[in-house]
Amino acid sequence: MWRDFYGKLDRVQQARGFKIAASIAIVLLAIGGFVAYWLANPAPAVDTAPIVQPAEVEAETPGLTPEEKAEYKSEVERYQRAVAQLMAGQTDKTSVAVGFAAAAGVVVGAIWLGLGLTLALFVLAAAAVVAPLAAFGSTRDWSRLLGGVALLGASFTVLMRLLSMTFSGSHPVLAIARNTLAEAVRLKLSLLFIVILLFALASVPGMLNAQTPLRYRVQSFLQYATGGSFWFIAVLIVLFSVSTVATEQRGKVIWQTMTKPVSSAQYILGKWLGIAGLAAVLLSVTGVGVFFFVEFLRAQPAHGEIGPFKTRDGDTLSEDRRFLETQILASRVVVENEPVDLATNDPAKFREAVAGYLKEIHDSNAAFDPTDPTNQNDVAKSLNDQLERSYRAVEPAPGWKTYTFKGLADARDKSILLTFRFKIDAGSNRPDVTLKITFAFDRIGLITWDCPLGQYQTITLPPNVIREDGTLSVGVINGAFYGNNLRLNAEPFSFPKSALAVSYSAGSYRLNFARVVFILWVKLAFLAMIGVFAGTFLSFPVASLVAFTVFIAAESTNFIQKALVVFDDMDNKGNVVMWKWVIVRIAESISGIFKLYGDLQPTARIVDGALLSWSQVAVGTTVLAGATGLIYILAVAIFRRRELAIYSGN
Repeated sequence: MWRDFYGKLDRVQQARGFKIAASIAIVLLAIGGFVAYWLANPAPAVDTAPIVQPAEVEAETPGLTPEEKAEYKSEVERYQRAVAQLMAGQTDKTSVAVGFAAAAGVVVGAIWLGLGLTLALFVLAAAAVVAPLAAFGSTRDWSRLLGGVALLGASFTVLMRLLSMTFSGSHPVLAIARNTLAEAVRLKLSLLFIVILLFALASVPGMLNAQTPLRYRVQSFLQYATGGSFWFIAVLIVLFSVSTVATEQRGKVIWQTMTKPVSSAQYILGKWLGIAGLAAVLLSVTGVGVFFFVEFLRAQPAHGEIGPFKTRDGDTLSEDRRFLETQILASRVVVENEPVDLATNDPAKFREAVAGYLKEIHDSNAAFDPTDPTNQNDVAKSLNDQLERSYRAVEPAPGWKTYTFKGLADARDKSILLTFRFKIDAGSNRPDVTLKITFAFDRIGLITWDCPLGQYQTITLPPNVIREDGTLSVGVINGAFYGNNLRLNAEPFSFPKSALAVSYSAGSYRLNFARVVFILWVKLAFLAMIGVFAGTFLSFPVASLVAFTVFIAAESTNFIQKALVVFDDMDNKGNVVMWKWVIVRIAESISGIFKLYGDLQPTARIVDGALLSWSQVAVGTTVLAGATGLIYILAVAIFRRRELAIYSGN
C-alpha cells in the first residue's frame, strides 16, 4: 500500500508540468512572504526637520561667533548621523530577503531533482516531531536541536544532489568528480563526520547563556560555529582526499578507471573537483546556518534594553548594543598608531646607534664579531625593538605622550563613529590594580579612564575628533586631574604592540561574512589538493600524516610569528645558541612559506568584526590558487610514473 502510494507520488513529482507549476508557486510564495513581512514591519518615518534646531544652537553656544556656531552645529549633526547609521540596523531587512531567497532556492532545487513532494513530506514529519517538543519549556531546546538538524540535513541532501547533477556530463573529469561525491556519501567515515558536524552546529545555540551580554553571545557563537565548522570540515577533507586516492591504488580499484581513456591529469583533477565540491556544500550549509542564527541573536534585546534597540531611559543605544554593532557585526577598518621607525626616518642616526651598540657588545665579549652581517641585522632589529618599546611606554614624569593615527578621512567624511581600543601593561599586571589614565582628544577635551591592567578597553569617539587632514591625535597622561591639579601615577605603564588602535565600520558584516566563507573554501580546496598529492605516492597513514602536518603548520603560522618575537637565539652575552638558532631558522621557514595563508585569518576577522577586503580576498585567492596549481602539476607528474598495476600499498 505504502509502496503504491509512494510510486504515484514519485510519478507526480517527476512530471515536468508539476515541476514548473510548483517552482512558480514557491517563487511567488517567497516574494509574497517577504512583501508581507515588509508591510508588517515598516521602516520608521524619516524626520525631515533639521537635526539641530537654531534655538538649540543658540542655547548651547552663548557668546560664540556665527562661524563658531555653524561649526558646532555641523559637528553635532555629524555625530547624530553616525548614531542614526547604527540605529538603521533594526530596520535592515537584508537578512530576511536572503532567508526567503535561500529557502526558495533549496526548495526549487529539490523540485527539479524530483524530490518536491518527498521534501514536503519530510518537512511535515519533522514538524510533527518538533512542534510537540517546542510546546514545553523542558523540551524546547531539544526541539530547536532536532529542527536545526532536520533543516541542515535536508539542505545538505538537496545541495549534494544538485552538485552531482552539475557533474553529470560525460567528460572523464566530471565522471570522476561525480563518483568521488558518491563515495563521500557512501563511506561510513565521511557520513559519520557529516552527521556529527550537523548535530554540533545545531547544538551550539543551546550552549549560550541567555543572561550573558548579547555581544558575548554573538561573538562566542561566531567563534565556535565558524571556527569549529572549518576545522571539522578540514579534518574530513584531509582524510577523505588522502583516502580516495591511496585506497583506490591499494585495492586496485583504480584499474577500472585508468584502463579507460583517462589521463593522469584528468584523474587528479576529477578527484580534486569532487572533494572541493563537497567542501563547498558543507561550508554553504554551515555558513547559512551560522548567518541566520546570528541574525536571530541580533534581533534579541541587548543587555540594558527592554526590546531590540530600546532602552528604559530613552537613550538611543545601550553599551552592549553599541559594542555589538560597532565592534562585532561590522567590517571594521583598523588603524594602528604610527610606529617608531628610526631606520627610515633618520638613517644616519640609526646607523650611528647600531655601531655604538655593536661596539658595546664587542667590548664585553671579544668573540662577538661586529662586522658579521648577521650580527649587524640582529643588533639593528633589537635596537629598533627597544626604541619601539620606549615609544609605547609612558613614564610618571613627564607623564605625557602623543600618538598619531593617519588615514581616517573616510570616517570623517561619512560621519562614522570611531572606536578607540587600547590595553595597558604595568608591572606584573595584577588583577586587583587599576590606573587612572587621561586621554586628550581634539574638540572633546580630556577623558579620564579607570584602566584595569592587561585588559582591552574601548572608548567611542565622534567623527569630529578627526582633523581635516584625516589624522587623529591622542594625548596620553599617566595620571588624572582632580580639579585643576594633576596627580600622576607612581609607576609607568606601556601599550603592547598592536594594542593601541582606532577602528571604524566600513560596511555591513554580511558581505564580510560572505567573503570569509569564500576564503575558508579556498583554504579547504588547497588542503584537498595537498591530500590528493600525498595520496598519489604514499600509503594512507603516511599520506595522512604529511597532509595533517601541512595543515597544522599553515594554521599555526600566526602563533609561530608571535612566538618568534619573544624567542631569541642569543644568550645574555650575545652568543648564538646553536639549538635555538636551528629552531628559529625552521620556524622562520615555516612561517615564511605559509605567511599569506596565516595572514588571511578569516575566522578571527569575522569574530573581531575586522574587514576582509576584496583586495585581500583577490590576493589570497590568487596565491593559494597558484600554490594549488603547482601542487597539482607535481601530483600529475608523480602519478604518471606510478606502476599502478603492481602497487600493493606497502
